[in-house]
Amino acid sequence: MRPIDRIMQSALQAHQGGQLEAAIQGYRLAMAMLPDHPVILSQCGVAELQRGNMVEAQKLFEASLASEPTQADVLSNL
Repeated sequence: MRPIDRIMQSALQAHQGGQLEAAIQGYRLAMAMLPDHPVILSQCGVAELQRGNMVEAQKLFEASLASEPTQADVLSNL
């Protein structure tokens, strides 16, 4: 398994377990490796939204859409 896959797996597990800070930390680490990856940006946006950080969530959703504009699930989060 590639390092990015391990990081995302860990971040997703933390997110699913309600550990938003750990999830966001993992997503941010993954974004440092793949800054324009639409799924990573979107997942981090969802975690930020759940944490109540609407401004950061919107930035992440917009960046995700800029990378891949056809994501209906991301559009619905805006």
